[in-house]
Amino acid sequence: CHCGAARELGTACMSTLWLNVLFPALALGAAPAATGEVQLLTASNFSSSLREGMEQPWFVEFYSPHCGHCKRLAPVWEQLAMQLEGQVSVAKVDATKEESLADEWDVTGYPTLLLVAAGKRYDFRGGRSLEALKSFALGGYLKQSQAPLEPSTESFGGQHVLSLSGDMEEVVRSSAKPMFIVFYLRGCGHCRSMESTWGSLALELKDQVQVASLDAQEFRPLTELWRVERFPTMKLVVGNRVYDFDGDREVEDLKAFALQGFSALPGEPLPPRLSDLPSSAAQPGETPRSNSIHLAVGFGLGMVCVAAAWAMCTCLRPTNPRSSRPAAEKEVKGD
Repeated sequence: CHCGAARELGTACMSTLWLNVLFPALALGAAPAATGEVQLLTASNFSSSLREGMEQPWFVEFYSPHCGHCKRLAPVWEQLAMQLEGQVSVAKVDATKEESLADEWDVTGYPTLLLVAAGKRYDFRGGRSLEALKSFALGGYLKQSQAPLEPSTESFGGQHVLSLSGDMEEVVRSSAKPMFIVFYLRGCGHCRSMESTWGSLALELKDQVQVASLDAQEFRPLTELWRVERFPTMKLVVGNRVYDFDGDREVEDLKAFALQGFSALPGEPLPPRLSDLPSSAAQPGETPRSNSIHLAVGFGLGMVCVAAAWAMCTCLRPTNPRSSRPAAEKEVKGD
């Protein structure tokens, strides 16, 4: 029995597992550093990687594999990543595969180059030479116009728009007036474009319809429950029915729909409350990432117990030094 080796192995395993349990960020991955390579981003890792540029700037290209301009930019983009190693992370997103992500970031042409830093977005519109891109990434972007990624302290659309939160289900059901709700994302270009329109609509409908908003990123379980897939999404609640708006995002069109236009549609019943769903369903504030953390911690604790038990059993197994010695002598004599 190699008791010492088993003990070392068990200790090493437990040490690694405890690090993962006590510091899940290490196990699940922190924001990738500026590695000197172009990082491929998708909808599943975009937000967790960028983290709104709070840890480091990110220079992102939305491209199409069939775009000639994108193909010509590709080697320059690779060189840029190497030259910005340790300073700015350089990434790319295939907009033909990540259509919802491209739509969220208001991508209308290829390549679209944008830099995210300190919670703000900066669009690059200069010549695509290596020096021009590098100069922009290392501080030149501060001279450009910026769009905040963080939500303002004011409600989406202004003070006349009701900002919904985790108690949305009760607020909607208890409202004496119809409620017109926009589901929006902070970084969505289309959402930003219609914010002032939504505020104007709230004033127009002040005494007839309650105009409201919900941050889809912050209240994701509610957003999924209401079957929202694109942003912005507008839904009108009248009594116990929900009507989807799919027209032009102009004040007059929105107003006409909210006052009478919805009646031409069949509508759908209100979705059930989250609290009425089976316990396995996501609860308010819980996201896939939080679920993965719970699973990782649970798995880590389970592995700790297994490793500890295995090490103890191996080390405490009785041995007979007398019986092992003749066996070794027999092997020598057999030669």
